Amino acid sequence: SRPPMCTTSRVGAHGMLLAQSSSAVSPGLPDLARTGVFAVGMHRNDTLQQVMQALELERPSPVWKPTVDFVPAVAKASLNLEQLVDLKVVSRWVLMPVNRTLRAFGLSGRSPQDTFTVACALTHRRVWEQIVDRELAMAVVFEDDAAYALPMHSGASQPVPSPTEALSAALQAVQRVDPGWEVLNLGRCFDLCSQTQQASGEWGAHVVRATGQRIITSPSSLCTHAYAISLMGARKMLSLSLPHVFPVDMLLSLLSRMKLLRQYSLSPPTFTQAPKAAQAMVSVSNQRHRAAGRLPECEPFEPYVLRTTSEAGNQIVTDSNALAAIGGAWISQFGPAAQDCPAAYQKLAYNQITSVARGCMLSEFRCKFVSSASPHRSSHSASRHRDASALLAQMDTLGLRGAVIWSLRVHDKASRHSHSFVHRALHASLGFAFSQSPKPRHLCWARGDAIPDGCSLGKLLGYEKDDGVASTGSILGHSLVFASPKHMAWSRDRALTNLPVDTHSAYIFHELMPPRFAPLMPLGRVVQWIVSGPDGNRPYLDSANYVARSSALVSECGNWPPCTRAGTLDKPATFVSAWASTLTPAEIEAEIGNLSRAMAARAQKSTVHFIGSIWEGNWENFCKFTAGCRRASVPFVRSGVNEVNPALVTCARNEPKDFVDDLRLVLDDDVRYQLMATSSFSPAFQGSDHLRTDRPELSYFADRAFDSAALGQVVATNNPAVMQLLSAVSPEPLVFSPNVSDLCGLAAERARTVKLQDLRKLQRFVASDHTYVSRLAEILKTFRPLAPGQAAAAAAALAGRPDAPWCQGYDRILDPRRWRAHRLRPLPDRPLHRQRPNRTTMALLTQADEDRCSASKRASFCIWQLRKSRCVQMSHDRMLDSLDQYDRIRCLVICKTRQTFCAPPK
Repeated sequence: SRPPMCTTSRVGAHGMLLAQSSSAVSPGLPDLARTGVFAVGMHRNDTLQQVMQALELERPSPVWKPTVDFVPAVAKASLNLEQLVDLKVVSRWVLMPVNRTLRAFGLSGRSPQDTFTVACALTHRRVWEQIVDRELAMAVVFEDDAAYALPMHSGASQPVPSPTEALSAALQAVQRVDPGWEVLNLGRCFDLCSQTQQASGEWGAHVVRATGQRIITSPSSLCTHAYAISLMGARKMLSLSLPHVFPVDMLLSLLSRMKLLRQYSLSPPTFTQAPKAAQAMVSVSNQRHRAAGRLPECEPFEPYVLRTTSEAGNQIVTDSNALAAIGGAWISQFGPAAQDCPAAYQKLAYNQITSVARGCMLSEFRCKFVSSASPHRSSHSASRHRDASALLAQMDTLGLRGAVIWSLRVHDKASRHSHSFVHRALHASLGFAFSQSPKPRHLCWARGDAIPDGCSLGKLLGYEKDDGVASTGSILGHSLVFASPKHMAWSRDRALTNLPVDTHSAYIFHELMPPRFAPLMPLGRVVQWIVSGPDGNRPYLDSANYVARSSALVSECGNWPPCTRAGTLDKPATFVSAWASTLTPAEIEAEIGNLSRAMAARAQKSTVHFIGSIWEGNWENFCKFTAGCRRASVPFVRSGVNEVNPALVTCARNEPKDFVDDLRLVLDDDVRYQLMATSSFSPAFQGSDHLRTDRPELSYFADRAFDSAALGQVVATNNPAVMQLLSAVSPEPLVFSPNVSDLCGLAAERARTVKLQDLRKLQRFVASDHTYVSRLAEILKTFRPLAPGQAAAAAAALAGRPDAPWCQGYDRILDPRRWRAHRLRPLPDRPLHRQRPNRTTMALLTQADEDRCSASKRASFCIWQLRKSRCVQMSHDRMLDSLDQYDRIRCLVICKTRQTFCAPPK
């Protein structure tokens, strides 16, 4: 598929002229040594070749010869638009027809959207995140269809500078015009040129002397195939580009009009889009520009746009509505402004609280004290475990008295993610370690509700007397805190706004640290635990996750032993390793003793159990594996709390199916372990997204393989990393094949011949080195102990930390009450296709939407029948697969509205 070219068709109104904000940086020429050049696209070699050709880097340049860094684009096929709307990462306005968004947002709402525009925005966020992470003074960003345009504008007698010379001259000129510039559009298109103004500055500074181009400000400078952005501009865009409401170029123009971004453009543009891409885009707007082979700098239908402006309403109001749609969402807490603007974001966090603890009681934290004297101590933990002893010693050194697992409780209705089982495993592992402690240690699993004002866990536990902090003590009770920002979107505390920043405690964050916890970095009290191998990115954290995983430490780290990087004043410590077994050492010890009886029971049955979710990343290999089991005459049962979706999983549409879907309302660990232990063997296949082709031994190592080995099972895997690590200990229980369809038959044969002692070798290996007790003991080594009084001083500094100067004006974006202030009626919380159909939803359907679903090529997908008051889709696989997520959602909307108000189509 083509990479995101973030230019879209426009049909809307004009905006206000840019006014300059007051912030500034020290003047001077741009530091080209600290200027990055990025190329974004789907294919590395093709993208770099196109961008290097656009820059004509083969020509000698006395000024600047930059190095171009490739950033892979986010594939639109990888996005689940329905899920992103559910999580409020993508605004529900994205699903609205253009005529409604135009009325609500004016100039910002004049573009249709789908997964394409969302993927484009996420791609540019990856670049901005790189700029912030590397602290580049500025960067130039190219999409893979950029082409040098100045020769098209110059006269025959005028010498044309090389692209790098023109680029360097433009950066120097904009620096003279405004030392605090933030965005410079190098290839503006579809602008309202009659509203253009010359940039302010010293006389003559608004002209790029080497090229004769003017530096201008304008209300609608669109297109992002080539632009320059400063470090401050990147921080602002990361803070305001999620939730996704508008295409990225329209968002830049909106923030510029509203005085929140200092954006300029070059006229004529330095770069355009490559002729083929440009002609395709221009043909939408004006056939007369097809021969030009480039995008028009000015809107061809500007008189019509200006007339539409008066019909859409006052642009000041519609722009304010647009800012209101951007601000106030939980995802804003993961932008850089959450770190730099504590006062503004404290108001946002207060407005985002959806559930507050019913009182200041220990029961709200679900705490218990555990020690070697605890009555419930397991009989299997009588022998001290090496890593448990190390964990307790490290906690004493760090001054930690217990642990808090934050949210994602198992079976909590508000926690709807399978990652809750990892939280349960950590809770159980800490309980195992604490059961060997001579002194009581608290172990809590908080729901994630906001802690009431004045409430302190340290005070409830009686720790305030020796905290050195009057009356309150440590708000989290000197705890080791674990939270998973990557999965909190499915919890009670989506943005971790309810989790306090406690300088007396130490925090482990899975994958990424929320910016709000940055003050803990100088104290050495925060660690990012990144799982080795290619893990799937969550779109709302994609850019930060991409940057973290692109670092040499993470990308080149094996599954074991772990890789660590000490924290600095501005970087958290990092710990990289594989997952671990969710069983505790005591539970594995019990499985070792019971293995002979378990093997005898397995010999009496041939059924294979797979426990887990079937999702976009593994369904293809799931179908291949089940087909192999059918050929080998091995019964296959998939157990889980979510059904296998036939709309996604093609083999689930077959009748009869190659598997039995065992759908359960509750699937706790005892049942999960029992099913895995009684299975003929344990399938541990993974999707291609988790496997590295360049370095197979560095593939993603899930906990399923560790659990299978801990339960004394033959492990069937297509993951070379699993084979490499476990076969070095005991090769017989491992069955490996890159061809997933062969795994079932091979593993069934191996299960009949494997020996007891070979299975026990793997069990003891996992119990010794690969439980979460072992992982936590290693992670605790990356923390630093606090000096006397250091935590109290840091807490005082944190309380008085002011907003950075660039935060001015952000409070009016972040306040969700702006919906009411500007009388813009908010959409329902549910996506459109999940609303109860009514006359309003019926009216939102345009003829284009109807045509999309009723076209003859896709007629088989759009046949519905009424059955038990539900809308049932009858489709052929080929037609279903031809539709993207946007088409499916639109068809669902039509289906539901027709069901209520129209006769079902024949």
